[in-house]
Amino acid sequence: MRLLIVSLLFALNALAQDKALFYTNHGEAIKLEVGTFYSNKIHDIKLSPDATFEFWSRPGTSCFLWREFKGTWKKDKDTFYFSDEYEISQDDVTATYAQNKRRSFRLDFRTDEGHRLHNKQIRITYIYDYDAKLKDVPGDFTFSAGNTLEIPFRNIPNYDKLASIQIDYQLNDSTKRREYLTTNNAVNIRKRDIPNNINVVFIERPKTEMVYRITKGVIRDGKLFIVSTKKTVGKLKDYGEDLQFEDGYVLER
Repeated sequence: MRLLIVSLLFALNALAQDKALFYTNHGEAIKLEVGTFYSNKIHDIKLSPDATFEFWSRPGTSCFLWREFKGTWKKDKDTFYFSDEYEISQDDVTATYAQNKRRSFRLDFRTDEGHRLHNKQIRITYIYDYDAKLKDVPGDFTFSAGNTLEIPFRNIPNYDKLASIQIDYQLNDSTKRREYLTTNNAVNIRKRDIPNNINVVFIERPKTEMVYRITKGVIRDGKLFIVSTKKTVGKLKDYGEDLQFEDGYVLER
């Protein structure tokens, strides 16, 4: 009889391991007239029996606000280790800015490898401050022989509301480049004048790197607490989203 009870308990434990585990914490609700919202942190942690996990952030009812992160997990006693990875890419356009007293923008274009720019046509779009309620103004321009472009301020409609300059350029038969030229924090919010001397560099072959991240969690008093997140550091600027977690997750029963 004792052997039968032990065998039954083992079977029940194995059965439980075949099911996904769900840890949740939605944090404090923020109720507004348009609905109920939560933080931008991770709210749901799903541990699948195939050693994969899903982190979900669901700050609102609209799925457009949801974010998902996937990877693999392993457990050592009461400690979980979550591993995921993502790719980062080098900016394919860079710009440097300077200011002088000239009443026009001077844009200088080149590639990082110094190759000739055969295409002399570029699309320029003026983007205005959001509060001005002005539509973007696009136009087509032609480089000079030296790959420069001069745009007098007086030729720019509503120059005093200009927030950024969008450039669209066909670098070659298969490659396009788009960039927003501004030193403001947002492309459609004007805080200051855009410096009028701008050097634009098209990166011909942007580099890529993989970032590997390990997130550590521990079980305390029946809850899962995330205690650390570490990731590799490479040469490229990492635009990946940093994970933020609520204070303890409860296992759904």
